[in-house]
Amino acid sequence: MDENKFKKIADEYGYDLSPAEPQEMPRPTLWPIVLAFGIIFSFWGILTSLIITAVGAGISVIALAGWIEEFK
Repeated sequence: MDENKFKKIADEYGYDLSPAEPQEMPRPTLWPIVLAFGIIFSFWGILTSLIITAVGAGISVIALAGWIEEFK
C-alpha cells in the first residue's frame, strides 16, 4: 500500500498520523529492590525472630518513603 492510501484511511476513521511526542521517562532507582529485600526480611522474620521482622519492616518503610519521595 502506498502512503496516500494510509492517509486516506486514517482521515476516514479520524486518526492523526503526525509523529508522536517523546515522553520523559523516570530515572532509574534502587528503591524497588530495597523494598523487595525489606519485604523478604519481614516474612523471614515471621518464621524466625521478631527482631528480623522489625528490621525488615523498617527497611520496607524507609524504601517506600524513598521511592515515594522520588515522585515529588
